Amino acid sequence: MKTQVSPSQDMKPDATPSDGRHDDAARGATSLEWALLLGVIALPAWFVLDAALDLLVGHYALMTTLNALPFP
Repeated sequence: MKTQVSPSQDMKPDATPSDGRHDDAARGATSLEWALLLGVIALPAWFVLDAALDLLVGHYALMTTLNALPFP
Protein backbone atom coordinates (compact mmCIF):
# COMPACT_ATOMS: atom_id res chain seq x y z
CA MET A 1 0.00 0.00 0.00
CA LYS A 2 1.36 3.42 -1.01
CA THR A 3 1.38 6.28 1.41
CA GLN A 4 -0.14 9.50 0.27
CA VAL A 5 2.17 12.55 0.30
CA SER A 6 0.52 15.91 0.36
CA PRO A 7 1.72 18.48 -2.19
CA SER A 8 2.98 20.80 0.57
CA GLN A 9 5.30 18.08 1.92
CA ASP A 10 6.49 17.10 -1.52
CA MET A 11 7.48 20.64 -2.55
CA LYS A 12 9.59 21.61 0.49
CA PRO A 13 12.80 23.39 -0.48
CA ASP A 14 16.07 21.84 0.61
CA ALA A 15 17.87 23.35 3.58
CA THR A 16 21.00 23.84 1.47
CA PRO A 17 21.03 24.34 -2.27
CA SER A 18 22.19 21.33 -4.21
CA ASP A 19 24.07 23.37 -6.83
CA GLY A 20 26.84 24.40 -4.39
CA ARG A 21 26.02 28.08 -4.13
CA HIS A 22 26.26 27.90 -0.35
CA ASP A 23 29.83 26.57 -0.54
CA ASP A 24 30.89 29.35 -2.92
CA ALA A 25 29.48 31.99 -0.57
CA ALA A 26 31.34 30.48 2.39
CA ARG A 27 34.60 30.44 0.42
CA GLY A 28 34.06 34.05 -0.61
CA ALA A 29 33.42 35.12 2.97
CA THR A 30 36.59 33.36 4.10
CA SER A 31 38.60 35.06 1.36
CA LEU A 32 37.19 38.43 2.38
CA GLU A 33 38.11 37.78 6.00
CA TRP A 34 41.69 36.92 5.02
CA ALA A 35 41.93 40.05 2.87
CA LEU A 36 40.69 42.20 5.75
CA LEU A 37 43.14 40.57 8.16
CA LEU A 38 45.97 41.24 5.74
CA GLY A 39 44.91 44.84 5.30
CA VAL A 40 44.41 45.56 8.99
CA ILE A 41 47.21 43.58 10.64
CA ALA A 42 49.87 42.36 8.23
CA LEU A 43 50.42 45.45 6.07
CA PRO A 44 50.74 47.94 8.95
CA ALA A 45 53.02 45.49 10.77
CA TRP A 46 55.17 45.25 7.64
CA PHE A 47 55.57 49.04 7.51
CA VAL A 48 56.35 49.28 11.24
CA LEU A 49 58.96 46.52 11.00
CA ASP A 50 60.47 48.12 7.89
CA ALA A 51 60.74 51.49 9.67
CA ALA A 52 62.26 49.83 12.76
CA LEU A 53 64.79 48.00 10.59
CA ASP A 54 65.77 51.26 8.85
CA LEU A 55 66.23 52.88 12.26
CA LEU A 56 68.35 49.97 13.46
CA VAL A 57 70.53 50.06 10.33
CA GLY A 58 71.04 53.81 10.77
CA HIS A 59 72.00 53.36 14.42
CA TYR A 60 74.41 50.56 13.52
CA ALA A 61 76.04 52.75 10.85
CA LEU A 62 76.45 55.57 13.39
CA MET A 63 77.98 53.25 15.99
CA THR A 64 80.45 51.70 13.55
CA THR A 65 81.49 55.18 12.43
CA LEU A 66 82.01 56.31 16.02
CA ASN A 67 83.95 53.17 16.90
CA ALA A 68 86.21 53.64 13.88
CA LEU A 69 87.31 57.10 15.02
CA PRO A 70 90.77 57.17 16.57
CA PHE A 71 91.05 58.23 20.19
CA PRO A 72 93.50 61.12 20.87
